[in-house]
Amino acid sequence: MNADRLNRRLIIIIVAGVVVIVICSYNLFGGKASKSYESTKETYSISSYIPKHTYNADKAIKLKLVSVTSPCRNGKNATVKISGKPDTRYFIEVIYSSGASKAAGLGPKTSDNKGNVSWTWRVGSNTKEGEHPIIITGGGEELTLSFETHR
Repeated sequence: MNADRLNRRLIIIIVAGVVVIVICSYNLFGGKASKSYESTKETYSISSYIPKHTYNADKAIKLKLVSVTSPCRNGKNATVKISGKPDTRYFIEVIYSSGASKAAGLGPKTSDNKGNVSWTWRVGSNTKEGEHPIIITGGGEELTLSFETHR
């Protein structure tokens, strides 16, 4: 009788362990027992415990501010430097109280092979003093920051 009781307890423990594994797998894989991910270079599947390919490291790169000229005096040059994905097209928008700047130097640019890109433009001499947003987009990401101008 002790052997039966031990076997039942063992079965209960095994079933409980399987239930825990199923619940964890469900939560880990977003509600699905199997899910495939596709990067720009390689595809792998999480349907098994061992990936078929290694993770694409380019996907983990985040858009980061390196530097911005702030505060900046009206009539002088301002510069924004970012670090993002290599060889990626980036766009910048500088917003003043009068609207988006059309200053030379604020066009789209492609980052170098290390992901670096910068823009330099002249702040208008009549630009209203204060904080002005800068929005940078590219590579599926967006970076919003601001810079200050004064007379």
